[in-house]
Amino acid sequence: MLPSIRESAVLFLIYPVDGVPSFCLIKRPATMRNHAGQFGFPGGKKEKSDPSIEYTALREASEEIGVKPDSVCLLQQLTQVFVPVSRFFIHPVLAFTQQQPVFLPSPSEVEQIIELPLSFLGKENRKMTTINSSSGNRTVPCYFHRQEIIWGATAMILAEMELILKN
Repeated sequence: MLPSIRESAVLFLIYPVDGVPSFCLIKRPATMRNHAGQFGFPGGKKEKSDPSIEYTALREASEEIGVKPDSVCLLQQLTQVFVPVSRFFIHPVLAFTQQQPVFLPSPSEVEQIIELPLSFLGKENRKMTTINSSSGNRTVPCYFHRQEIIWGATAMILAEMELILKN
């Protein structure tokens, strides 16, 4: 019998950094059970008490990086992504805030926060690479930031935002 599929939500928060529209990603600590050492959006598992996916995204962003839910304007949900390895069905929630957040990362869930301008989303940063994963070596689409590789569901969400911005 297959383990059950779990719903989760992530927050793709757009905000200004010195007047430039930007967003952040977090690096998960190596000690995390799922997606250890990988870059992703703040977010996590939907709890039974969460009234909506949007609530989950805001709650998780508040817990992980200290974003205040009442400072955020929800815009829309992006395309949902299924991650077979962790059995998470991810609901990306796009949001905006007029002020650059003051991040308060949770050390147990966030090793690092990187802030990137929306202009990062372009073909010059989008590549293919080989990843050594639990299922063996796989060639995957990704984004490169300095020496870091952003791949998997996060890269798929970034690629969708890149298309939205292009159109």
